[in-house]
Amino acid sequence: MTPSSIPTLPTTTLLSNKHVIVTGSSRGIGRACALQCAANGADVTLHYRGDELSTQEVEQMRTEIQGMGRKCAVVSGDIALPETAKAIVEAALSISSRIDVLISNAGICPFHTFLDMPIEVYKVTQGVNMDGTFYVTQAVANQMATQSPPGGSIVAISSISALVGGGIQTHYTPTKAGIKSLMESCAIALGPHSIRCNSILPGTIATAINTEDLADPIKYKAMADRTCAGRLGVPDDIAGAAVFFANMPIKTDTIFLSSSQPSFTSIPSRYTMSSNIKGVQVLSKVSSAQAEILTPEALQFIATLHRTFDGTRKELLLNRLTLQAELDKGAQLTFPPETQHVRDDPNWRGAPIGPGLEDRRVEITGPTDRKMVINALNSGAKTFMADFEDSSSPTWENMLNGQINMRDACTGSMTFDSNGKSYKLSDKPAVLLVRPRGWHLYEPRILVDGVPISGSLFDFALYFLHNAKVLVERGLGPYFYLPKMEHYLEARLWNDVFNFSENYIKLTPGTIRATVLIETLPAAFQMEEIIYELRDHSSGLNCGRWDYIFSYIKKTRAHKKHVLPDRSEVTMTVPFMDAYVRLLIKTCHKRKVAAMGGMSAQIPIKDDPAANQKAMDKVKADKLREVTAGHDGTWVAHPALVKIALDIFNEHMPGPNQYHVRREEVVVKPEDLVSSNVPGKITIGGITGNVSAALSYCANWISGNGCVPINYLMEDAATAEIARTQLWQWAHHGAKLDTGDAITPALLSKVLTSESQKLVSSSPGISVENVEIARVYLEGEINAKYPSDFLTSDLMARLDPGMARPASL
Repeated sequence: MTPSSIPTLPTTTLLSNKHVIVTGSSRGIGRACALQCAANGADVTLHYRGDELSTQEVEQMRTEIQGMGRKCAVVSGDIALPETAKAIVEAALSISSRIDVLISNAGICPFHTFLDMPIEVYKVTQGVNMDGTFYVTQAVANQMATQSPPGGSIVAISSISALVGGGIQTHYTPTKAGIKSLMESCAIALGPHSIRCNSILPGTIATAINTEDLADPIKYKAMADRTCAGRLGVPDDIAGAAVFFANMPIKTDTIFLSSSQPSFTSIPSRYTMSSNIKGVQVLSKVSSAQAEILTPEALQFIATLHRTFDGTRKELLLNRLTLQAELDKGAQLTFPPETQHVRDDPNWRGAPIGPGLEDRRVEITGPTDRKMVINALNSGAKTFMADFEDSSSPTWENMLNGQINMRDACTGSMTFDSNGKSYKLSDKPAVLLVRPRGWHLYEPRILVDGVPISGSLFDFALYFLHNAKVLVERGLGPYFYLPKMEHYLEARLWNDVFNFSENYIKLTPGTIRATVLIETLPAAFQMEEIIYELRDHSSGLNCGRWDYIFSYIKKTRAHKKHVLPDRSEVTMTVPFMDAYVRLLIKTCHKRKVAAMGGMSAQIPIKDDPAANQKAMDKVKADKLREVTAGHDGTWVAHPALVKIALDIFNEHMPGPNQYHVRREEVVVKPEDLVSSNVPGKITIGGITGNVSAALSYCANWISGNGCVPINYLMEDAATAEIARTQLWQWAHHGAKLDTGDAITPALLSKVLTSESQKLVSSSPGISVENVEIARVYLEGEINAKYPSDFLTSDLMARLDPGMARPASL
């Protein structure tokens, strides 16, 4: 197959490098406009009302937009006030030096009869719809007229009601007619400043604003029947038109264009090339080798998974935001009462052990770089987890080349030549497991129906489709590690994906096996439920301990009593970590699945034998703690640690596992899992260490490397996440150093500047620009009201796909 077999999009899209403001963006047409603009390459500023529901909706959108690799600012406020318009412009300029597009969408329609309409209903509708459009148009136009070069596009969402009226819309239709007229006049006034003005007059669009009006099925049918398409419009139809107007080149002889169509007409939402699979678009170049992975069959499978499961995925991500808001207000996590029957039923079990997973006493992990994969598979470990998530920087090259490497590993044909040295797989390599990206991450270089797809589904689909049957023929199976889940319903979604996929390629049901990383605080309260939801595919749980600490900080962020000491003080023996480990082992063995231990990230210190011995002694102590606690296996990050871990487990675990160690004496209460009893101090060394780790990791990540050696530890995103959120936590809650000095944003900023300079001088492979990007990002996080959910979502916009650099061992 040649690269031309998969038509690809140019690396720039319709709104590439443009900055778009959308008002009224939390739902309906505004939401669709914002997401389509981001999908077309734009950075986006989201305005929303500011109530609790719209806040949750916008936070979810911000996650989606950042997952596409775009920058996103948010600002709330009453659009009817002129000061809100100014705040919108200020927010936009905080992430960009210019504003290219305004989509003025904010509007309300409180239906009311005319004769008894309260004057307040009229005033509020006039204020939001007409005054708000005027204020934001004026504020944005002033910026567009004075920026260099001047110009931009203003698109206002009016309504077909502006032309045809409505008996219970006497207060609404004049405002929409006014918006149409405002754009006509502004087109004339602003044309000399290279600002184009358009209005869009939608027909009946199915949104929350008219849910009540369309509740009558007879009226609904009548409204649908009068359109050319025989259906009501949907927000994406209007968003397509908005993107079209936003992208039109500005011409001085065409200063006004109004889209008004009494009967429904759908304007295509994308004006780009597509693949030969309907609705699928590839936004990056594909080499001939990569085309063997990104086949038409693979794209069709990806599209099918997206269309089947993405709606549920987004609902579950929104549930995460709802939970966080409740926790911030003081709600307490507990074991779900609705699943008490699952926990009480002693009869159900996880799936039988998958072929090749009978003995998992030492697992090695790492990114999907070709040399690292060969070294890991040949390391002597029982299994190897190839990681598309936290130890990989998701450049396009890394993601696709990683899938090539997985295919070659599964067939046993993998070789690699470098500097005159040849590498190939041994006769008995480790059993392969793959970790796809978490549910929250996107793959922005593939669009299905104009929307970026889930990174999870992308990674899973390509690996499963190309390798599942090959693995079964070799007496193994498609085995996965599942990261970052926060609820048993997220496990149910994975199980649904597995069942669907096995049927899709006619694989025996229950062939897939999945080990879930318990690395979020909410998941610790739902371990049995997670195994239960995956019980036909479950192969155990893993203590993802570094991400678990990160999640602890994030979920308890609003409460000062949960401020943690130096990162080095938060060990596996502190109460909340010890409780989580004991509960995991008890839960897994109760259900006859593997209870996997955590990561030892040490790297051999070749030039200092004493320091190296000390580091290796720490590894031995950690593995001894795990095996004597009842774990069935453990993780290491470097091949040199494999024998150390094997020796410990071989001595203390003579059988293939420890399922017989039931730990029935363990009783863990909800308060144990969130205990704030963590002894230790915060030191200036702890601050410097966090700043250095976060800076180094972020700068490397945006340079294309997600597996970074820092202070003789092989670090992935989890370490940077702990460092980032601890810095915020300390500054936000006014924590004190062991000297008694207060930790302030100013102090952290000073350390950031100093450590940035050190990183530039000590890491010639990392550009000054990327170090500065990392510094500015962390500065913003330290000063934020709350830290953002994931740095990997935040920095996707900065990822340079042309700078992928493999890690090395």
